[in-house]
Amino acid sequence: MAGRISVTPEELQAQAQTYITARDMVQDAINQVEQTNGAIEQEWNGAAFRAYLEQYNQLKGQVNQFNELLVSINNQLKQYATTVEQRDQEDAQRFGLQ
Repeated sequence: MAGRISVTPEELQAQAQTYITARDMVQDAINQVEQTNGAIEQEWNGAAFRAYLEQYNQLKGQVNQFNELLVSINNQLKQYATTVEQRDQEDAQRFGLQ
């Protein structure tokens, strides 16, 4: 027996937006940290800070990949919402409803 789908396309669209909001929040945090790094760099340009920046830049790539994942999930949910809506319309037409 197949699973039951009890979510509406509108609910899926709204839930998909959660992932874009999360991506925006992560990006805002990255921007804030980079501004702070810039301010610190003006006062501290020793080897320890350079090592920190190197590590930060390496890990930032992983954070950017996470942001891409959030966008991908958003797109998949929106696409599925469209598919569910189209399927529902097709099924309604098969029953002669408009």
